[in-house]
Amino acid sequence: MIKNESQYENAKRQYKGLTKHVIPSWEKIKDTSCENKEQYDIFVGQKDEFKQEIEEYESLVSGKIKTIEINSIRDFPEAIVKYRIINGISYKDLAKRTGISEKQIKFYEVEHASDCYGKMSLERIVQIINSIGGDISIKLGKKE
Repeated sequence: MIKNESQYENAKRQYKGLTKHVIPSWEKIKDTSCENKEQYDIFVGQKDEFKQEIEEYESLVSGKIKTIEINSIRDFPEAIVKYRIINGISYKDLAKRTGISEKQIKFYEVEHASDCYGKMSLERIVQIINSIGGDISIKLGKKE
């Protein structure tokens, strides 16, 4: 997931490089050996992943997406990041609003991407959500 403008610009460069240079070069080789086919498929997969992440980030920034719905509590940390992006709130802005240092916000989101906000207390999470103007709605029920 792209979480900031720097990552967005980097993803666009990577996507452009794969689309305009790497994949066409591999297509010219026309070597269909198993090893080369696997490498080509990896590049195509990376290109597709970059495209999906770029489109998602652009949708969040542009306001096309207004709310975030999750189906698992495991998705909650990523939903906070997406909601921050939707509302155009930078790390610096969030730090000012919450009293958490900008360095700590970046630490939660970027350096610990696999569990960003995942080990935070519920009280801290609610503080962050409130500071970005969010509202939480939880629905409990039996799985169908």
